[in-house]
Amino acid sequence: MLKEGVVVASEHRDRLADLLLFSSSADPEGLISLSDYVGRMKPGQKEIFYLTGESRRVLEGSPHLEVFSERGYEVLFLTDPVDELMVEALTEFEGAPVRSAARGEWDLGDEAQRDEARKDMENRTSELGGLLETVQKHLADRVREVRLSTRLTTSPAVLVAGEHDISPQLQRILRGSQMEMPAQLRILELNPKHPVVEKLAARFEADAGDVLIGETAELLLASALVAEGAAVPDPARFNALLADALGRGL
Repeated sequence: MLKEGVVVASEHRDRLADLLLFSSSADPEGLISLSDYVGRMKPGQKEIFYLTGESRRVLEGSPHLEVFSERGYEVLFLTDPVDELMVEALTEFEGAPVRSAARGEWDLGDEAQRDEARKDMENRTSELGGLLETVQKHLADRVREVRLSTRLTTSPAVLVAGEHDISPQLQRILRGSQMEMPAQLRILELNPKHPVVEKLAARFEADAGDVLIGETAELLLASALVAEGAAVPDPARFNALLADALGRGL
């Protein structure tokens, strides 16, 4: 009932929020309050980070978590259906904005790390601009943008919502309540340091019209869906592309 109160009782929101307990990336067994989180934020950290999903197991394996884990930032795991509505209402706590790790772009770390990351991303985007454009054209009806990722360290791809978009989980909740929801395409981010993306770039450099570029793009999109626990829209197509890719690799 506390979470529902945060949604509907705006006059008591701050007091109710202080009573909430959450699972966290920094505590595999216990629960923490928002006050606990704020009290152990990293020096210079200004925001409270969270991820929503079906279970802690799914969120622990989420590609969205990678850069936060690498840089030592704690992320709250929200797995109750009502959490989606709650965080839309709870925009800040004790002056710290509450922000989804699955939205927007990230610029984490100290000033030197951020500067280095920006320069590296600018150079890589310039080098891979043609590939990104080609992948975008091939997936034009499924994603609204293809860009390089600042949040991935080990995964090849991830799907990201825009800063002000409704999350996929909340869309499913609203559709389940018979609410009309317009189609909302997300952003596909690629990890330029992943071997698959590096090989894809080399193939594009050798032959920009290679049919395998589009097929690999479809597999990367499907892998991003699977990683977040979502269904692949066309399982038969995915199975055929995966079988072909495995056959070429053996």
